[in-house]
Amino acid sequence: QHRKFENVEILTEGISDIIDDLRWFWVSKDKLVMKQEGVTRVNCLDSLDRTNLVQAAIARKVLEQQ
Repeated sequence: QHRKFENVEILTEGISDIIDDLRWFWVSKDKLVMKQEGVTRVNCLDSLDRTNLVQAAIARKVLEQQ
């Protein structure tokens, strides 16, 4: 079975503005630095592995921003 991992990168690049807008929660020295504005929901109908792969790619993109 051939997996097309490059499609995950295409997807995350396509939704990168949405990911950026959702932001993340960050408190430093008891001061709110950034407030998360939403969550990402992923649901691939035919594959839990694919769902997890996309969630991990989105998480990696968020971590790279921090």
